[in-house]
Amino acid sequence: MSSSPWWYPSVPLSRVVLVLALAVLAVHVHVLVFAVHVLAAVLVLAAVLALAIVLVPAAVLALAVVLVLAAVLTLTVVLALTVVLALVLVHASVLVLTIVVVVLAVVFAVLALALALTVFVVVLVVVLVRILVVTVAVAVILVLVSVAVAVVLVLCCVGLALAWL
Repeated sequence: MSSSPWWYPSVPLSRVVLVLALAVLAVHVHVLVFAVHVLAAVLVLAAVLALAIVLVPAAVLALAVVLVLAAVLTLTVVLALTVVLALVLVHASVLVLTIVVVVLAVVFAVLALALALTVFVVVLVVVLVRILVVTVAVAVILVLVSVAVAVVLVLCCVGLALAWL
């Protein structure tokens, strides 16, 4: 059995390599999950912005809710993986790596959740702006039609009044 490095006392070198490999794997998994999450958020946001006029607002909001739920599910899986890895690292007596992996997981979880909530807020704003624009457009059309009808009625009344003279 080979001796362990000074920074990892009383543990065989093979276990050191295994634990370090697990820690590197955890970092890669966290980064990959976060990158996929960012890509999904960008794609959903682009689709929502491109289709905001075509889609029904309820469908756009449903899409945003699905994105947030997918983010929460993904983060739950990543945090579960982190808990398992942390238990392995604690069992291997590597407190520093355990803390690093847990802090990294929490940071990525907060970033991914913030991203999902930001996308949800942007989608909500797009939907509200769309509804507001449609409502204002309908109101303007109704006002213009009402003004046109009033002008026609006034002209008819003026015409009738002139005819009586």
